[in-house]
Amino acid sequence: MAVDVGFDNELVSKKNSSELSFTTVFSKGFPLTDHGYKFTPYAGLELASYSGSGITNNNTVYGVGGLEWKITQQFMLMLEFKGGRNDVGGVGVRFAY
Repeated sequence: MAVDVGFDNELVSKKNSSELSFTTVFSKGFPLTDHGYKFTPYAGLELASYSGSGITNNNTVYGVGGLEWKITQQFMLMLEFKGGRNDVGGVGVRFAY
């Protein structure tokens, strides 16, 4: 189980939008090799509060689900979907130092 508190602020076309979020996620890692590389599905809930001149919705609850594939010790691919008032999804690459 993981808990995350986040803050994002964006300025696009002279309109501001800010997001304050609280997320709880449950995950289970499955090793793929003896070297620690693994595949991790996860799911949870996110509560988000939005403000700013570019925002029409103030608060929402998302169901979060995704997959993380740790290919090497420093490189991971991610796929995530958030479903709620507005559905959001994406693919990401994560590098660790």
